[in-house]
Amino acid sequence: MTISLNDDRAFLPMPPAPHPSVGWTFTLRSGGVSQGPWGAFANPKDNAPAPREGSSPTAPGGPPPGQTEACPQASSSGPAASSSTGPAPGGLNLGIHCGDDPVAAHENRRRVEAIIGQPISWLKQVHGIRVLDLDETPSDVGPSRGVSHHAPSQKPQPHAQETSGRPDTPSAMDTPVCEPEADAQITTRPGIALAVQVADCLPVLLADRQGRVIGAAHAGWRSLAGGILQATVQQMRQKVPDANIVAWLGPSIGPTVFEVGDEVRAAFIAAAQDMAANLQGSQPNQEDAQYTTRAESAFRPGRKPGKWLANLPELARQHLHALGITDIHTAGACTFSDPVRFWSYRRDQTCGRMAGLIWIKP
Repeated sequence: MTISLNDDRAFLPMPPAPHPSVGWTFTLRSGGVSQGPWGAFANPKDNAPAPREGSSPTAPGGPPPGQTEACPQASSSGPAASSSTGPAPGGLNLGIHCGDDPVAAHENRRRVEAIIGQPISWLKQVHGIRVLDLDETPSDVGPSRGVSHHAPSQKPQPHAQETSGRPDTPSAMDTPVCEPEADAQITTRPGIALAVQVADCLPVLLADRQGRVIGAAHAGWRSLAGGILQATVQQMRQKVPDANIVAWLGPSIGPTVFEVGDEVRAAFIAAAQDMAANLQGSQPNQEDAQYTTRAESAFRPGRKPGKWLANLPELARQHLHALGITDIHTAGACTFSDPVRFWSYRRDQTCGRMAGLIWIKP
């Protein structure tokens, strides 16, 4: 079946891009070739463990083995996906290390590349604040920088690696490719799409109104509190000092189900205080109180003492506003609550990955 960017079964309807030379999109579950237990025609409810009471936002040592691209774990105060949804389509998984057949995931990546008409730069996301600058790579950026063009061999590759090679040249298919470790990327170059993978975390796409520089950030709570948006926007403005940046906040786990602990709330309050202190010409005491109040407003009490329901998109908006970015589009969709369109790591634990993509047209 042929799919296109106008097919709302495989791509989320998007607002107009900030400039005619910019393209952006977000992939949904359906339309690909994955056939895992959470893939095409699988009911996400069948294999989803019950939310864990009192679990911490992430495992003590970080994400569990094999889940480095997953969003942080935490218990949910909202209902699990309703079994009344029935079998949910879902074959367009783009994650290589989330329990899917790597061949299927690479074929899905190849199909998305063909639809958008651009090669894609993929990242190994680790919930940090490193920003990859694609302008610093050779002009013929290729697989060594995480750009995947074709499906791999049948042999699974080691963790955080992928393969690339043309289907008609089997001898080239087993060449390992290391995806760059970062949680955001930027470029001024046309002809390469920036990707961030998500399954509850917030994808943030950024573009200058004149189409001169673009960015994409993977904003889970750790990265967001750590300053991933500040780092991304700062590097974009270093390239284009007068950039008038527009932001798009994609689907993420919603504020009625994203339950976190005291430490997460404290991290965002500390981040708000840092933002106030770093504003030029600010009055620390007054600004500190204003930013703290705004950050606190993004949290509501959870089901138990020490638990809070966090509004991830609102926290991202606050960080963008502090950076002078006020033209912000928001998808307003909850990945946890919509198993037909979205994967959710919180809901299913083992699941596929969607992707936010942005590019400058050649």
